[in-house]
Parts: sequence; structure tokens; C-alpha cells
Amino acid sequence: MHISGINYTPSSIVFKGSMLPPPPYVASFGLDNRPHIQLSQIIQPLKNPQTMQEAVPFLNKLVRSLRYGQEHLRLNPEAYLVFDEKKREIRIPHYNPARHLDPEGMCHHLTDVAYINCCQRLPGFSISKAYGREPRFFSRATDNHCFLLVHDQDFIRGQPYVDDAEEIAIIKTEDDPWVVDPSFNVVQRLSESGYEPIFLLARSSFRKMHSCRMVDIKHGTFLPLGLTGNMMYGVGVDWETKERIVLAVRDPNSSREVYSLDEDLSHLPRDIRMWQDWLFHVRRKVIG
Repeated sequence: MHISGINYTPSSIVFKGSMLPPPPYVASFGLDNRPHIQLSQIIQPLKNPQTMQEAVPFLNKLVRSLRYGQEHLRLNPEAYLVFDEKKREIRIPHYNPARHLDPEGMCHHLTDVAYINCCQRLPGFSISKAYGREPRFFSRATDNHCFLLVHDQDFIRGQPYVDDAEEIAIIKTEDDPWVVDPSFNVVQRLSESGYEPIFLLARSSFRKMHSCRMVDIKHGTFLPLGLTGNMMYGVGVDWETKERIVLAVRDPNSSREVYSLDEDLSHLPRDIRMWQDWLFHVRRKVIG
């Protein structure tokens, strides 16, 4: 799978019938603000919601229980970097092993976890995995963000997928499903959200949950690592620099600042400075 210059090598697990553990798969955070691998069942509605009005409180709790970030990567002792001079890219071979239901991850992973929860708690609802743009950090034409569209009526109309712009416009104006985005804690009507879906995958077509064994970051692109306040930060690849690797920080207006690994970041939040230390250490192990 290719998203904005980043290649993911996925492994997959098929979910069907009794193979699913009992829901919900929601996060438990410790005092150190790191998600526990063991997921706690803190959302226990007395009955399954039947309408969107009943479903919204459950969906809000669900998205708040998931966390956008890559803390697992910084804490993984097996993680290392491969600098490919020929392809001008950096690979992370042990990127995301065996984390199928972890409450922390990037948009594709969190959307999969939210999807499984929704299928269990909202059995009669229309649930679509959507790809497109969101208004804060992924608003450019080349951006591709993953989220859910949910409604108590069949807005997909029996189709396996929808990729026609006119059909999607009709869905937005006539059906107006709800955006459920666990990455940014959004539960909102599509027409009010500023989201722009360009591809919808129907519930009946979703069969596998993907986790990425390896990630390739190409020259001129960056891999998001997390959010802090109004800033998204990530690791970027710039083959024109001596270090090859940089720390990129983006604000909601999509303006991006790029910092070298030895640059003074005392003006930035501690979360970002911790990643600077990790990247500097991992890079030094490889290049010296």
C-alpha cells in the first residue's frame, strides 16, 4: 500500500465469526500515558444502538479510547533503520509486529480497530472504510487519510465500493453519514466536518485487518509519529542533507518546519524532543 510517498508492507489477519474476541477493543492508559497492550472493556452499552442518535455516545467513547501515534516504535528494541542509497529511501524493517488490536497507531490501523468495534456494536448499520482528505493535517490534493463513515441507513446502496465523485457528492448531500475518525477524535456529520472522501469501501467488502511489518520512507516524504497540541510531528527523509533523516513538524495550516537531528528544539514540546533523541541514537547506530 502506498500513502503519500510511504510504502507499507502489510501482514493481515482475517476476522470472521467466532474468531473475533468479545468487543469492545478499547485502550487503557497507564500513568505514564502509554497504552497497555492488554485492552480493557470499558464501553458496555446495555443494548446495541438502533439509531444514530443512540450510537453517537458510543462512537465518541470509542474514538477517545484510541490514540494517534507511534510510541510502540520508539519503545521497540528491535527497531532500526536501513539507509538505501540507491533508492534514496529509509526502511524500518521491524515497524509494527503483531499489533492487530493495539489502541495506538496510525490512521489505517486505528480505523481498522474502530471498524471492528462498530461492526460488533452496530450490526444493522452501514459502515464504510473511507479514504480521502481531512481539514487539518491532510488537506492537500496529494494527501490520503483513512477514517470511517457510519449511518443507520444504507448509504452505499449495496455496492462493494464507491469511487465516483458524483456518487460521493450525492451520498454527502442526501444521506449525510457520520464521520468517525479515531485519529483526531471526530464524530460529526460529513456535511459539517470538512472531510472529503474520495473512495468508500463497503462493510461487506472489508475482510482483513492490516498491520505493517515494514515501512519505506522515500526522499521528500515523512512518516507521522504523533500529535502534541496543534502540531503533528514525524520523521522525514531528505537525501540532500548529510544526515539523510530529519524531524518534520506540521501545523493545522499544513505549513511544515524541518529540523536536523542535532538542532536545538528547546522551544518545542517534550514529546517531539524525545523523538529527536531516539532518531539521533538509532541513526548513529547505523551510520556512526
